[in-house]
Amino acid sequence: MPAGGGLLQWWFDLRWTPGDPRPASPLAELRRRFGHWASPVPEVLAAAADGDVEFFGHHWNKVREVWGEGRVTLVGDAAHTMPPTLGQGANQTLEDAWVLGRELAGAGDPASGLRAYERARHPKISLVSRMARRNPANWRIPPLVGRLVPETSQSALLARFSNRLAAESP
Repeated sequence: MPAGGGLLQWWFDLRWTPGDPRPASPLAELRRRFGHWASPVPEVLAAAADGDVEFFGHHWNKVREVWGEGRVTLVGDAAHTMPPTLGQGANQTLEDAWVLGRELAGAGDPASGLRAYERARHPKISLVSRMARRNPANWRIPPLVGRLVPETSQSALLARFSNRLAAESP
């Protein structure tokens, strides 16, 4: 993705749990795991230096049905953490704000508007969160299969997921 100044940002997603030790060399681990992927991935990893790579752990949590109590609620990542695999963190926060405004405007009192917002957002944000967790980028595809299955298959799968989300109303 564009990072400004003509630079691009690359990221690789690996399953990791807090109890797992961090790799001594994240770059070596990335080369081991992704060095066989299609071009330009091997070239990017070959050109990278250890100082270019950072370890950033992210966690997936099931989305709770209620995000607040009384006249208090949460929005965005505070309410529903989102893995970066689908790039939905900011998008879902913007939808939260839109739905929150709509529900508060139509509510008789703030507390009922906040609960209506939570009820309205829960089904979609739960779906998006589960899809981000199950993103094909996290699937373990043997190298031989990866070479035989065109990359367009993964793109078609992502498009299908994306179209499923578009059919849902915020």
